[in-house]
Amino acid sequence: MRIFIEPELQAIIDKYAGKRTMFDLCEHQPCLNMQCKYDRHYKKLSEMAGVKINMKIIRASWSTIAQELDVPDIVVKKSTGHALTTVQEKYYTRFSWDWTKKHNRRVMDYVLYNK
Repeated sequence: MRIFIEPELQAIIDKYAGKRTMFDLCEHQPCLNMQCKYDRHYKKLSEMAGVKINMKIIRASWSTIAQELDVPDIVVKKSTGHALTTVQEKYYTRFSWDWTKKHNRRVMDYVLYNK
């Protein structure tokens, strides 16, 4: 898994650096994998925001917006952790995480700044 720190996320990290946050609440509970840990964080965010938030919804929303912005299918699949399904995708298509960074920025600009 790759997590790119965009400027908007860095601002949040800087704001709460050294402070106890809701993300600290799950650190003392055993989790078998990262998905379990993320789900606990999303549950807390859901309660605070009053809307349902989970990894499936986040991935589906990102994928939908990315497709509306004509992000190539290969980038959407790799960025969301989906398997490559065709021989072309598996063996003959180059992929760069720089593409994911570029298109993630496009999705964020669309969502946050209506660009």
